[in-house]
Amino acid sequence: MTHTTTTFAIPQIIIDDTTDEAPVPPPPGPPPLLTFDQIRHLATHGWLPLTLPDPLASNFQELFAHVTDFFAEPLAAKQARYPPSRGTEFGFYHVPEEKEFLTFRHRRVHTDSVLEDCIAETWRQIVRLLYRVLADLSTAAGYDPHSCWDHMLDGVWDLAAPGRGTPPSPPRDHPHDPSSSPSNPASDPDEDIPSLFRLFQYYPGSGFATAHVDIGLVTLCVGNGSGLQVQNRETHAWHDATGPTLLLGETARCLLRNQVRAGQHRVERTPAGRQSAVFALRPCLAHPTRLEAFGGTAGHVVATQEYYRAIQGSKWSVNATRDIRERQQQDHARRKREWEARREGRAGGVPAGDELAGQGGIGCVDKR
Repeated sequence: MTHTTTTFAIPQIIIDDTTDEAPVPPPPGPPPLLTFDQIRHLATHGWLPLTLPDPLASNFQELFAHVTDFFAEPLAAKQARYPPSRGTEFGFYHVPEEKEFLTFRHRRVHTDSVLEDCIAETWRQIVRLLYRVLADLSTAAGYDPHSCWDHMLDGVWDLAAPGRGTPPSPPRDHPHDPSSSPSNPASDPDEDIPSLFRLFQYYPGSGFATAHVDIGLVTLCVGNGSGLQVQNRETHAWHDATGPTLLLGETARCLLRNQVRAGQHRVERTPAGRQSAVFALRPCLAHPTRLEAFGGTAGHVVATQEYYRAIQGSKWSVNATRDIRERQQQDHARRKREWEARREGRAGGVPAGDELAGQGGIGCVDKR
């Protein structure tokens, strides 16, 4: 028998090193999270239902179990463990016949708390999720995510240990390169890092919040019952938020120059009451913001603290007691009348978004 041997020619692969002199840079920002349709819906209405990824979804289940145990404790015990401070912005707060809530800012209060262990891990995952949301929005608008948002998240990535120390630097496993972090750390974390994580217990048949928008960048709302409602900004109809929901805030709307809307929402009374967890991502106030990064005037730099405080000053707190809310609403109405009087006498009409800080914040108009 004759055997025939077939010889296969193996092609020679030549690598031309001269064409690969410079490394290919990674894409800007973190991996995309939202689809185009989701980005469009979020920009149009200011809110978006969102399916939470694991392990964040599992963390919320564990968190609500701990929250139930906490709110079941006597009122005096809760107030003693988390004394309220900074108005409604930190600690345990009780609104008689309406609700009670516990608020954390950038740091823990206790080192030996199972509740705070769960909050710290949930905080860490939420910030990374919301950063991806902001990156998707800025990328869709044609802006570089790092230039827009990185300085605003300084000190926010993780819940710090108890005390008033300097906030930690961004972790190295994050898409943000720590080598490009702002060189000047926040001088006073309690003042410069206003992001918060708030846990609510609404009482049965009571507890509500009037229609409003949040003041920060973006908020994640997760509840274990009905009550939260969001508004369709085209039909003005209200819809029940039946699951985790993203809400864009006034600061994001102003920075993105009205290319997005702030999410109008409210909380309705429910016979059974409800619990909810709300994470409000707000800008770090320690570093200036280049409005050019958001399509503003070239070279225009504003103090982020002044910019944010101007927006904050045009709002009132829906979580304060009734008498404080009414007083804040009266002050807001007075400021609005004063601004409208100034506007009538000012040529050029409403200022552009990158002129907001110089106009006391009320010139930032929500196109509802």
